[in-house]
Amino acid sequence: MSNLLLILGALFIGLIIMVKIAEWQSRHQTQENRQSINKLSRWILPLLALGFIIQIMTYFMNQ
Repeated sequence: MSNLLLILGALFIGLIIMVKIAEWQSRHQTQENRQSINKLSRWILPLLALGFIIQIMTYFMNQ
């Protein structure tokens, strides 16, 4: 049980650090950077859906 709490604590601390770094980086972005991020962000959900479908297919094929 202590290992689980240790891992969860480390993940939580890492998440807090990553959020703070992302907030700091967002202040230093230019308009060109924001446009390129917007172009890339429209691909995230379709790629996640594709990965999810591939995982389901491999799960059912290995049974």
